[in-house]
Amino acid sequence: MWFKSVLAVLIVLFLTQCFHQKRSPLAPEFSKLDSLPEADDIVIIGDKAYVSLQRLDTKNGWIPDTAKVLVINTLNDSVEHVISLKTKNPKSMIAINNQIYIASTGSYSGGGGGIEVLDATNNSTALLVDESIFGSKIEAFALSGPEKGYVVVGTYGVPYKLVSFNPATGQIIHGQLPSFSGLYTASIKVYNNRLYVCDRDTVKPGLLIYDVNSDTLISGPLSTGLSPNSAAFTDSFAMITTSNYQNGNLSRYDLAANKMETELLPIDQDNDITSDGNSFFILQKFPTSSIIKIKVASPAAVLWQYSTGLNFKGEGTNPSSLGFINPTKTYLTLYGHFYILIINPAAEKETDFIRDSINILEYQ
Repeated sequence: MWFKSVLAVLIVLFLTQCFHQKRSPLAPEFSKLDSLPEADDIVIIGDKAYVSLQRLDTKNGWIPDTAKVLVINTLNDSVEHVISLKTKNPKSMIAINNQIYIASTGSYSGGGGGIEVLDATNNSTALLVDESIFGSKIEAFALSGPEKGYVVVGTYGVPYKLVSFNPATGQIIHGQLPSFSGLYTASIKVYNNRLYVCDRDTVKPGLLIYDVNSDTLISGPLSTGLSPNSAAFTDSFAMITTSNYQNGNLSRYDLAANKMETELLPIDQDNDITSDGNSFFILQKFPTSSIIKIKVASPAAVLWQYSTGLNFKGEGTNPSSLGFINPTKTYLTLYGHFYILIINPAAEKETDFIRDSINILEYQ
């Protein structure tokens, strides 16, 4: 009798650890723990969520396999389509109307990188620009429209370039924008006809701001204290996460006043930030694997900080990207797990934070 009681407790604990997923945690795929889907970016179009899967071979030098995009019906949280991409190792996705532009790095030991577009009306894909046009690997990507884009390209040991190009024709517009340091930069964003570049220059790290019509530098580098990692926007402010690879912090930039405030909130060294237009959400990837919610008016006052938990190896789940569906429902990709969490961004206590999850192990 005691054995049955212990067994029942163990089963309950196991099911709890599996976040109440929609498919059985005892599915046959669970034995294939040699890899993860590496769910990364996410965009929302209508009632569909598009989630990129890098599908890297973690036991063989992180070589990228065929990349996928999952199409998820947000009304019932089910995967409706699986789309194979023409490029490998997708880094970011940007939606303009029903077109999703995908920038991929490919393999660092070979090809496979470029810019492709996914037509959300029929789930077809087309390669727009091969990485060979840029002469190196794509590390950051931004769009101001279907005919104007930006990439940071380069490899370790070679100076990086900030390049403007036409996605429709593949034509390079400017092979190097002025004042860019040439160092690795993981985040560039376009907002209100301005290109914001998180320049990690070792001497003067900060935010560079360009006019997207002329590609001329308008302002910067605006010091962010530590080197900038990522930026997110509301109508009046940008919040920038920073890091020196040992510590992280938060800066706030007043768009109208052209004023930067630094060192507002200590955060993890590996971080990212996004916004739903009202609040900001800091994704702490390492070491804590958690999300922080803040208001722009008082960024030092944390509204909440919730953990995304550990994976089956006891490692951090590495929260990667948020897709806002409605005020109480958001998808959260976990780079270090085979779930997409369904969270409540309006939650006021941790027990209300994780609503459910979607198991994507079979797509690894």
